[in-house]
Amino acid sequence: MIVKITYSTDVKDVPQEVVKLLNSLKKEAADLASSIGGVSKEVKESGNDVRGPILKTEAVMEECDKLLSRLKDCHAILHGYKNLLEQEKNQSAQPKEDNTKPKVTKNKTKDSQ
Repeated sequence: MIVKITYSTDVKDVPQEVVKLLNSLKKEAADLASSIGGVSKEVKESGNDVRGPILKTEAVMEECDKLLSRLKDCHAILHGYKNLLEQEKNQSAQPKEDNTKPKVTKNKTKDSQ
């Protein structure tokens, strides 16, 4: 069963958090490459009985799927961060309404309706 874990961080820390996640993925990818090498070695040594390598290949594929899912999470986080920065930039570029001046509105009377 796969469970998604979510946590919060200050927006200014998002890039550093993604770097941590990517460094973890880098290590896992290296471990995955080693596992693939092990399967390859086992295929060479197994002769005609490839049942073991088949099972190990399936396990490697599952790990690869997990790694890809986490990489997609990093991608989504970075997109969300970029969009937030663009939104903040656009909001700061818009002139702010002066709330110090009283607003004058014309009241409609029944006769003018």
